[in-house]
Amino acid sequence: MRNKQFVNSLIFIFLIIISMQISVFGKEQWIQVKTDNFTLIGNTDEKQITKVGIKLEQFRESLRRLVPGLSADSPISTTVIVFKDDNSFKPFKPVNSEGKIMDWVAGFFQAGLDKNYIALSFEKKNENYYQTIFHEYTHYLIDYNIGRSNMPPWFSEGLAEYYDQFSVSQDSIVQLGGENRSHLEILKSNELIPLETFFNTDYETFRLQNKHKANLFYAQSWALIHY
Repeated sequence: MRNKQFVNSLIFIFLIIISMQISVFGKEQWIQVKTDNFTLIGNTDEKQITKVGIKLEQFRESLRRLVPGLSADSPISTTVIVFKDDNSFKPFKPVNSEGKIMDWVAGFFQAGLDKNYIALSFEKKNENYYQTIFHEYTHYLIDYNIGRSNMPPWFSEGLAEYYDQFSVSQDSIVQLGGENRSHLEILKSNELIPLETFFNTDYETFRLQNKHKANLFYAQSWALIHY
């Protein structure tokens, strides 16, 4: 677990809020919010979308300062799509090689030639939506700085799970590497994936897993990176 005091954090947060531009369009009240580095579009509450933008800007700036050599200045813009619930998100969820929707997915990052996308659901029953945001943006940073295909799933997912425990308190103290109680419970109540299987799991195999197996893979990846 690491803590870092940022003297100028209040300044960049205020600049983010001041620079926001908000637009409303469509019958379902789709709202667009622009921050310095993100365009956010959602069919949920304006305050929620705005908060997502602020959280992402805080996360981006914190990692830029904490991780030497990390670049977050991709020439390709990033659009974040925030769905109000799982029902509106479901038609856009990724599918596996059999063409079946991966229902267990809470969010995903999709790289593109001219634009990157982060999509997630703001489902009220899911209390981990901010973790999903940080998780998916970590995948973006991995893809841009290293190339996601250049590292195995356990390492990529483990990093994303480690950094998604990001939190800010008093608008100036950033904490990384927090305890993930859900993962700890999963690890306590399940037999671990054999290491040979774990380390040799490729992205296609990972995509084919059901929710239970995927959650165990996430938990084991998190534990390995964390410790």
